[in-house]
Amino acid sequence: MKVVALGALSAQLEPLSGGTPLGTNVMLIGEAGRGKNYVSDAVASGMPCAFIYEFESASAKSFFYEADANPDQFKHTWVYPNEAEATDALVETLRPLLSKAKAVHKTVDTNAEGANAFRGLTIEGPLTVTIPTVRNKLDNQLQSRMLVIELEEFEDRVPRHSAKVSESLLLSRAAEDHAGTLALWKAALNKLTEIRRVGISVHHEKFRLETNKISHGARLWRNFLSLMLTHAWLEQRNRETITLENGEVGVVASSEDYRAAYEVFSAACKRSVVELSDTHRDILNAVYELEKGEKRAALRDAGFSYRKIGEEAGCSYETVRKQKAFLVQSVGLLREIEQGGLRLVKDANPSWWEANEILEGFPTPDEVEMWWTGKHEKRVDTVDTVDTAYTADTEDEKPTDKPNTVSTEVRDKGVDTSTGASTVAVHTENAIGTPGSNGHGDVSTVSTLFEGLGETVDYEYSEDE
Repeated sequence: MKVVALGALSAQLEPLSGGTPLGTNVMLIGEAGRGKNYVSDAVASGMPCAFIYEFESASAKSFFYEADANPDQFKHTWVYPNEAEATDALVETLRPLLSKAKAVHKTVDTNAEGANAFRGLTIEGPLTVTIPTVRNKLDNQLQSRMLVIELEEFEDRVPRHSAKVSESLLLSRAAEDHAGTLALWKAALNKLTEIRRVGISVHHEKFRLETNKISHGARLWRNFLSLMLTHAWLEQRNRETITLENGEVGVVASSEDYRAAYEVFSAACKRSVVELSDTHRDILNAVYELEKGEKRAALRDAGFSYRKIGEEAGCSYETVRKQKAFLVQSVGLLREIEQGGLRLVKDANPSWWEANEILEGFPTPDEVEMWWTGKHEKRVDTVDTVDTAYTADTEDEKPTDKPNTVSTEVRDKGVDTSTGASTVAVHTENAIGTPGSNGHGDVSTVSTLFEGLGETVDYEYSEDE
């Protein structure tokens, strides 16, 4: 839900100076009944209506004609189709919109005199899109512009989900009304749009994706960084702001925002880096073990049934059946036998599909904090330290079991860890809900977007707002 929420809200960010959008786009994969639309609907319920464009079906050029009638229709908008099938006819429209925040369609219409007349239709963004689907693959070029999230199975999912269905039937729940809370959230989010520019104030040469293993790595990195920028946008009342030369105010993303993006990405976006899910690996490992257990060579031309593979993998027959096409056609690790059933392709072994470190090449949050703030610990290795006499030159690296015995005024003074980029506003950060000294009134609690789900959220305004 965090990734979907950040992706939806990232449409509110101002594009780069060249027009390149900064939003995060999401492909949400899961089996039927897994809760894909429930997650997206929950996010949509707390957003202003002007932020969202929901639909169940659309023709190939429908976006162009709607934008022609209302030029602002798709500006700073989260596009949320009910299923991937709703976007099948829109692939050629969405691809340029996600890359350039703009799409142009050339056509010929009939004018008032009945003659053919050339006409150009333009859609202006920026927009982001979240596509829930049961598929493993979308159009390859479209999918490379998106983060891929899979809603994995978990223990007792059906009993736990069905228990919630039963609970929703309680008559005591019928009188519950969250309209007031949702209205506050929507007002808070609308207030934040007064500032849309978010960026970083420090550049480091290592702040990049250090791997060549992902062909669409630059697109992946941009989607990832958008999570960071959107988190900073939500936390703008608790972040440093600067005024640009053109008078525009920008929010400075901090290492805390990078850490938040790093953690949510590592938890939910494995399929963005590697094509195989844990379910796929379970199926492949099951076929591998079944092949190893064969006793007669004569049987090696026969395949294994979906049911037998499912029993070995610990999943249902239906799961194996649904994933078969992807494992056979898309990644080419299984093959269908003429007599029926599935086997691994020749020479396949678990090293071909073993899970790798999904964040390989990503800077760690600690590295980013050091690059952006200059803060780091001086780590002293005293494992091999010998007990020798100490001088003024060696005293700083004493073993940890030999502390200074005499306190000095110079050594006891606090260390100023501030940097040139720091401001008074940052050093005197106030708790949420208390006025700051930077001219703002009461602080919005919109930064607690994720922690506050399902709880009462207070959003206050000062008199001058």
